[in-house]
Amino acid sequence: MPARIFRSFVNQFQALTDAFSVAIHQFLTNGSGPPAAALAVAAGATYRPPVLPPAAQPDSLWDGLLRAVPKHRRTIERRMMRKFGAENWPNGRKLIKPRSDILFCLTCGGHRLAGMLCMTCYKQAMTETREMQEAVTTELGLQPRDREVALVYRGEREAVEDQQAAAVRLVEMPKERPQWFGKNLIQKVAPLPPAETTPVKPSDLG
Repeated sequence: MPARIFRSFVNQFQALTDAFSVAIHQFLTNGSGPPAAALAVAAGATYRPPVLPPAAQPDSLWDGLLRAVPKHRRTIERRMMRKFGAENWPNGRKLIKPRSDILFCLTCGGHRLAGMLCMTCYKQAMTETREMQEAVTTELGLQPRDREVALVYRGEREAVEDQQAAAVRLVEMPKERPQWFGKNLIQKVAPLPPAETTPVKPSDLG
């Protein structure tokens, strides 16, 4: 530690000690002055506590001390070494490992993660859904939805039965059905009929 910094620390520590001594004395004597055994004061003289300079106040004691801060900036090599480690480190590697769960989508041929939807197919479905919503809004407008709305593509209106067409509102899309959008995707699953069971009685019980 340089002599100048050490001297500044000693001066500030002495000033802090004097301030604490005055504060403790005023607290014990309720501001009535120091005891006669501690300070020799002439008769009739009033005690005046020492006034500390602004630089020696307790709040500014840490201004002259050294802080534990880095003096040099780490290089990019050291930062990457601390972040990812090195390949020859014995206690585990933190290097970025290649993904082994990337698969090909069988529908569009794009890449997808195992156990997740294909983002290309998902974007196509979102675009098609938005177009269907716009077609329904254009066809019905502000009319109340008193019946279920069914969407058909170009050339599919004739295949809808008359009874089903009367029960729902048909909205025709102004294009043909995409190849990936099958009809079974929007069909409701009917509940299976209860299976017929025959009671079985144990036999050969004697």
